[in-house]
Amino acid sequence: MILPWPQRLYLANYRVAVARRPVVNKPWLFLTLWQALFLAHCSLLRNNHRQIALFLAYLQTMSDYSSKQFSLQKLASQAANFYRHHKLLLRFLGGLLLWLVVLGYAAESFWELTEGLYFNNLEQFDKQITRQVINWRSKQATNFMQVLTLLGNEKGITIQVLLFGSLIFLGLKKWPPVVQLVLVVVVSSLVNIWMKEIIGRERPVEYSLMQVASKSYPSGHSQSSMALYGFLIYLALDNMRQVWLKVLLTITGLLLILSIGLSRVYLGVHYPSDVLAGFLNGFLFVGGAVVGISIFRYYKRHYRGVKKR
Repeated sequence: MILPWPQRLYLANYRVAVARRPVVNKPWLFLTLWQALFLAHCSLLRNNHRQIALFLAYLQTMSDYSSKQFSLQKLASQAANFYRHHKLLLRFLGGLLLWLVVLGYAAESFWELTEGLYFNNLEQFDKQITRQVINWRSKQATNFMQVLTLLGNEKGITIQVLLFGSLIFLGLKKWPPVVQLVLVVVVSSLVNIWMKEIIGRERPVEYSLMQVASKSYPSGHSQSSMALYGFLIYLALDNMRQVWLKVLLTITGLLLILSIGLSRVYLGVHYPSDVLAGFLNGFLFVGGAVVGISIFRYYKRHYRGVKKR
């Protein structure tokens, strides 16, 4: 059936409009044009109800599309304005939430490890890892491990805190990072001594190459090394500009932490679970310090901003 030219013109324009609709930036302009065209076609089509109904449905679709587009644009604009005015708060809350999740996982792992100790669920785990490490023993490796483990004892940690504290003060010209480093290491060491007395786990004697009088769980060398080098890594990432230097110091710190922990198992003075618990406990102190410093910094900036206003 061949339609008269007004109907053919109407249907052609309708199909073109429907095809172009998704990319229309200002659909209300097309609504106005199509309403005028609709009135002109009504006089020509007269009683063609089917074409009139199709065009009315199209107008309703365009109206719905326009309202949705306007609402999405308004929502996106409000979100952008909110982020622009609260950028510092959102970044602070995002970082704080991430740290709290990581610290919560570390605390849960430490609790489960300690619970496993009380229920004697760590014996098989400790024996398997200890035997594998003992197989690496040699004269040269033993001499190296005996020197390496000195970095994690009380004297070694004290000397390193004084040395790194002096370097930090000379480099940054600020005393708060030095005080923070001292507090993290000292508080971590005191809590470690207290936890050893409370838990009271005896040290291994089967493969021991050294005689140590204190208790075993958690490892003081591992916890102190994590507290010291972990906080030094944080200071390096927070204050240094060179990316390569940040990466170098981070890798060096992590290698020292793992090596000192491994030396305690190699020398037979700690179970692997002692070392793992020391790492987790030391990380909790480092993470707690980072969270506290971040909260203090945000409060300080916000307070100063309000005071200036």
